[in-house]
Amino acid sequence: MSNAKILLIVEGEKTETDFISRLTELYGMKYQIYAVRSNLFALYDKAKRTEFQCDIKDILREFNLPEEQKEVLREDFAFTYLIFDSELQDKRPNERQDPPPLTSRISRNIDRLIEMAGFFNDETDPSKGKLYINYPMMESYRDANSFYDKQFIYNTIALDDIPNYKEIASSKHLAGFTIQDYTKKNYTDLMRMHVNKLAFMSGHEELKGVPYTKYLSFSPGEKIAAIQKNSIMKDSVLHILNTSLFFLLDYYGNRDGFYDSIINNSEN
Repeated sequence: MSNAKILLIVEGEKTETDFISRLTELYGMKYQIYAVRSNLFALYDKAKRTEFQCDIKDILREFNLPEEQKEVLREDFAFTYLIFDSELQDKRPNERQDPPPLTSRISRNIDRLIEMAGFFNDETDPSKGKLYINYPMMESYRDANSFYDKQFIYNTIALDDIPNYKEIASSKHLAGFTIQDYTKKNYTDLMRMHVNKLAFMSGHEELKGVPYTKYLSFSPGEKIAAIQKNSIMKDSVLHILNTSLFFLLDYYGNRDGFYDSIINNSEN
């Protein structure tokens, strides 16, 4: 499938595209990657208007896109992925002057994420695609002091600190590495670390060798968002988690033991 194409729908075109491009390169996936920029909750508003009976490409065409991105939407894609920051502090257009309290906005927006994740759940369906939300944003992939940081499972952020998250993440050791410096083992360690973090968030007691069936049970996007909502309501914190790392695990699954090789940290 060397001529197959992947459509990435993203907010920040460069970081997300570079991250996925490097990942596919290291794992030998021969795909052409195209990116179209959008806004997460603007997408939500347009999809909600149709009660999610919509085609993602048609929604994107409603935006004022550059001509080259309009051309991209005329292509046929084997896989479609939406990769976004959680944007929990987002204000509605009519709230710019007098926004509701941060906690109210976060509560509203996490419910919208749950709804979106329940619909955008199939990367092989060109009308839907699969949504990966990074909490609180894409920089969560480098919010650690090593590529497998044992303390990462406890890593949370207070709701009031979310607007300052980029600065917080930039203080960690991994912030000193560029994406092009990442090796296959680095990505493997990051995937394992974030799966273990998700297992911890989901109440899974054993953090070594999380079984594939367990991963499948707690990795759907709407379940992750619901766990985050519970943490927000109960403790006023958000778990740091980069779900775009799960893209490769969901693509290969456990074919030929792929998932197991990642989680057991063996060469693959």
